[in-house]
Amino acid sequence: MAEDKNKDKLDDLDFQDDNELVDNEPEEKEEEKKTEKKGFKGLSSGVVRILLYAIGVIILLAITVTVAYLVATKTADKPDKISVEETYKNVTPPYDTLKLADFTINTADIDEPHVMRVTIALAYTQKDAAVSAELAQREAQIRDIINRILSSKRKDEIESIDGKENLKNEIKNAINNILVNGKIKDVYFIDFFIS
Repeated sequence: MAEDKNKDKLDDLDFQDDNELVDNEPEEKEEEKKTEKKGFKGLSSGVVRILLYAIGVIILLAITVTVAYLVATKTADKPDKISVEETYKNVTPPYDTLKLADFTINTADIDEPHVMRVTIALAYTQKDAAVSAELAQREAQIRDIINRILSSKRKDEIESIDGKENLKNEIKNAINNILVNGKIKDVYFIDFFIS
């Protein structure tokens, strides 16, 4: 058995040029260590890579949340501090109104007629007895004026907000042209429907 050990040791020894004795065992051990390190290194780089991705995602989320918060707080409407007196300083006092019965009229559209249903109130200065009395006396005449104006309009002329404003002004001006004891201040569309 001692001979086998010596023989194994001799097999491990190798002669190189100049009869130099070299031990092959350490080279094999180094190769095994390199292989072990590569396996361990590959495993650790995978874990490190996953950790780096996770950290990157967390940083990206933190930046996104921070930017969203800053944008939201900068663009949020902050109420202006205006006193009640300033808020209602330029508001006109409410008007008295004369509500007229509903108007149901066909529009002036030729290709495709539409039906318009409108409820109108005429506004005038509060406690102006003269205008109130004249509006009541001329109600039939006022309804006729409004009927003629409404029936002369096409749907596309009065569908928009600007179209409705123009219609209000036209009605107001036409009614004020017949009044003797004062003027109406505004025309209100209580209901406005076009089919």
